[in-house]
Formats: sequence, C-alpha cells, structure tokens
Amino acid sequence: MSHDKDDSLQSISVQLKGENYPYWSYVMKNFLTGKDMWSYIDGTSVKPMDRKDVDKYAEALKTWNKNNSKVITWINNSVSQSIGMQLAKFDTAQEVWEHLKRLYEQSNFVKRYKLESDIRELKQNNMTIHEFYSAMTNLWDQLALMESPELKVVKAYNDHREEQRLVQLLMALRDDFEGLRGAILHRIPLPKVDSVVSELLAEETRLKSQSNPHQARGIISNPSSVFAAPFHKGKPQGRAVIGFDECSFCRGKGHWKSQCPKLLKASRTNFRSPLSNVADIASTMFEFVRLIWFLVSLDCIGLDVGLIWFGSPLLVDRDLNWVDLLSGLICNKLKA
Repeated sequence: MSHDKDDSLQSISVQLKGENYPYWSYVMKNFLTGKDMWSYIDGTSVKPMDRKDVDKYAEALKTWNKNNSKVITWINNSVSQSIGMQLAKFDTAQEVWEHLKRLYEQSNFVKRYKLESDIRELKQNNMTIHEFYSAMTNLWDQLALMESPELKVVKAYNDHREEQRLVQLLMALRDDFEGLRGAILHRIPLPKVDSVVSELLAEETRLKSQSNPHQARGIISNPSSVFAAPFHKGKPQGRAVIGFDECSFCRGKGHWKSQCPKLLKASRTNFRSPLSNVADIASTMFEFVRLIWFLVSLDCIGLDVGLIWFGSPLLVDRDLNWVDLLSGLICNKLKA
C-alpha cells in the first residue's frame, strides 16, 4: 500500500533568533511558496465553513487542518525553543506568522541602524578584496531585506542604492588602491559595483606582483641555488692576470705554456690529435706576438724589426726557448 511522503518535518536551515527576523522571514516565505502553502499565511486559504454538503465539508476541513498543521510545524522547527514555546497558544499558521511579525518587525529600525553603523565602520584593513567584498555584501543583503517591496521596483531608488554601495565600498579600501579609487570616482557614468570589484581584484594581483617580482615571474630567489652565480668580495671577478714570465697552464715562473715541462711530458706519453697541434701553434703565435711587443716597449728592438718578426718562421716554432731569447736581448740592451 503506497503512502504520500510526509514532509511535515522538513524545514529551512535558518533558525529564527529574533534579530535575524528579516532574513528568516525572507527564507521562510520562499520555502512556503515553493510548497504552495503561502496561502495559509496571507489568508487566501481559509478554514472551510460551508456545511451544506457534509461529505465535501469534512474532506475540505481535513485537508485544511492537515496543511495548516504542516505550516505551523515548519515554523516551529525553524525557531529557537524559547520562541517556539510562545507559539503554542495559536491555532492557525496565519496567527503564528502575525505574532512573530509584530514581535520582531517592531525592532527593524534598530536593526537597520545597527546595519548602517556596521557598514560605515567596516574597513578592508588586512582583508583581501574577495574577503572584504563578501563581508560588505553580507551587510548589504541584510539591509536590503528591510526595504519595502514598493521601493524595490523603482529604478531611481535602485540606481541611488547602487551608487551608495559604490561609495561605501571605495571609502573602506586601503590606501594601496588610492590610484584606482580616484580614477573610478571621476568616471561618467559611474560603473557598477561588480565591475569595480573585478578591477580591484586585478589591481590586487598587480600590487602583489610588484611587492615580490621574483615570485611573480616564477623565479626562486635562493642564494644557495646551484644556478646562482658565485659572489666574491673584493676585486671584480674576471679573467685571471698572468705574469709576463708566467706559464698560463701550470702558473710556473721562467717559462711560457709552449715550453711547459708538464705539457711536454704529457705530449710524449699521450696521443696528440691534429687539433691539439693547431691549438699549440695558436698558443705559440700568441706568446710570440706578446714577446715582440714587450721587446719593443723596452726598446730592445725597434718597431720596424718587430713588424718584420711577425712574418718570421719563429712565429710557429714551438721548440724556440722564448726565455733564452728574451734574456739575450735584454742583456745586449744593458751592455749597450
């Protein structure tokens, strides 16, 4: 045997505690309308009184009592226990609703005063734009529930409310957004609040990227990173300075790289490719040119002689002892 599902225990998630009556009544009204039961609150569905047809009267009365009890149960299940105990003396859902309305709607002006004060005192401070906008929207929505239905359909009133909310939002921003705030206030016409919030979110992202540019670009700033260039105090780091009589390979004194004993010893034991021979010739040419300019600077030879030497076979003679040649020329210069 099938039975209709009993939904009398269903209720809304908001519990009436007194000060939240505007929001509670808004949610409850929508709930009852969705259940097709609001007529038991506004008086459209009245208790049957016509007893001419006894059978029809009994059936209509049964249906009305059942639905009336459902509405009362839904209301009782959505109020605090202390408020619910006050409702036991009423027989109809309409009486219950009117009682709650008289009891808590009288303090709406006080509630409105409190909401207006909270809006003026709310500042962004350390909140993000998203957190700040959520807090402000919560207060705006509570205040909107107290507006009369007649005002909500007036375009001029809605435009004024939108501008008022924009002013309240901009006034409460941190000084970080002063540039964008000034630009928005000079726009004609003024933008909507939601579009301003979108701009504020973009500006917030830009400010964060400026405060930490390395993080914004995806670069990990870590001095100990293996990719970081080493830092040395003192002289700037560059190519090492090599003395005139110093070997660029072993850093020994009295010979150059082309006559380095270590390289000569290695050349006897290791296979030398044609490329290594070319490298040695290039090194010899460089050292020979360096020697020529050094001798010219000491006036050991003239510039014309030095230029002739540039074309000499000595330029590629890897067996030439440059130190002996240099010593002989210097000694001859001193004797002269």
